[in-house]
Amino acid sequence: MVYATKHIAFMFLLSQCFAMSAFTQSDIQEDAKAALIEARGLNERAIREGAVWTIAKEHLSKAERFMNEGNHQGALAMANKAIRFLSLGLEQKKQPLYEHRE
Repeated sequence: MVYATKHIAFMFLLSQCFAMSAFTQSDIQEDAKAALIEARGLNERAIREGAVWTIAKEHLSKAERFMNEGNHQGALAMANKAIRFLSLGLEQKKQPLYEHRE
C-alpha cells in the first residue's frame, strides 16, 4: 500500500514537471517571436536611416536561423542582441559626425 501511494505521488510530481516545462517552452517561444518582430522592425528602420551595424545583421540572421530550427532560447538571445546593436546604431546615427582638427 505504501509503495502504491509513493508511486502515485511520484507520477503526479513527474506529470507536473512536464506540464511546467511545456508552459515555459511556450513562453520562451512567444518571447522569441516578439523579440524577432522587434528586431526586424528596428532592422528595417536602421536600413532606411543608414545605421545598420554588421554585428546586428549577424545576430538577426542567427536569430532567424535558430527560430527556423526550433531553438527558441537561442533565437531569443540572438534577437535581443540584435535589438541592442540595432538600437546602438540608430543612437549613433543621431550624433554629429566627428570632425578631426589638427
